[in-house]
Amino acid sequence: MNFLMQAHSGWRYVVIAACAVALVNLLSGALKPRVWRRADGVMTLAFVIVVDLQMLMGLVLWIWRQLADVPQRASWEHLITMFVVLALAHSAVKQTKRAELDRDKFKQAFGWLLIASIVIGVGIWRITTATMGSSAAG
Repeated sequence: MNFLMQAHSGWRYVVIAACAVALVNLLSGALKPRVWRRADGVMTLAFVIVVDLQMLMGLVLWIWRQLADVPQRASWEHLITMFVVLALAHSAVKQTKRAELDRDKFKQAFGWLLIASIVIGVGIWRITTATMGSSAAG
């Protein structure tokens, strides 16, 4: 399980990078009106897939910890945070499919991913401070 923990921990940088790339692309499309291209949808979907993989690794780790009787408040908080991010990321893709105008696709996807990125940042900060606090106490 240590390998999975390291993979989950390191994968967050892939999540952050995919989010940044998608946000920059979507913002450029929202500010400088252009046609919604297949590549725009692929970048948004790539972020969602990266988040899905992070959630899958995290869920396996969370279940493993629960079975090993290592419940922690931060564990529940982190799990709920990741489900919120997952919902926001999937909402971004769904809203781009619903929007008729290209400008609206960019704005909708950007808005949902921006909120998701804020939640990701808060989640990483909270789990990092919780981990650092438990390391200092132990």
